[in-house]
Amino acid sequence: MIYPGGARSLSAIWSPDSHYIALNADRTKYRGEAKLFRIEHGKISEIALPPKMDAAYYLSAAAKARIGHFSFESMRALRWLNANQVEIVSETEYAGEDVSQHFVLEISRGEATIIRTYADNGA
Repeated sequence: MIYPGGARSLSAIWSPDSHYIALNADRTKYRGEAKLFRIEHGKISEIALPPKMDAAYYLSAAAKARIGHFSFESMRALRWLNANQVEIVSETEYAGEDVSQHFVLEISRGEATIIRTYADNGA
């Protein structure tokens, strides 16, 4: 099993060459997560996401003060851009204000690196 139990729902997005898979798991109504895996020669290995992929990390100090505590945090894989690049979005919400930060990750030698990031709104 490549994903632990306890998820309310799971979805998978395969890379174009089928060497990687991005799994999205809804843990609770307010929490979701994404995980990356490499599939090679019948073996499955997890690829750690880079640090600082929380949408709240990219807010200005003024926006953080205005929004305060976050009540919803989620991360999900959106799409593969090519065989080694995947787009993941990190979202958070508080008092009706949504913040989304997109990350384009490049996978090389079993490591994921952020090569581009941009905000939907609120940053």
